[in-house]
Amino acid sequence: MSNRTALQSAIEDLVDGLGAAGKVIDWGAALQLSSRYPQSGMTLDDICRQIEQSAVKSRATLLSGMKPPGQ
Repeated sequence: MSNRTALQSAIEDLVDGLGAAGKVIDWGAALQLSSRYPQSGMTLDDICRQIEQSAVKSRATLLSGMKPPGQ
């Protein structure tokens, strides 16, 4: 499994888990995943976008404005 595929799978797992627990997903999730999968080839913005798309599909609660403050 490539790092990109592993990251995409981790995004779905994270969103599903947080959504099922009723927790809000914020930009910190993207930052965590970015540091766990530095070789994925995805930027922080790409990861945020993937999290947003996954959250919409699973109807998870997503904090508006996924970018870290000041970016």
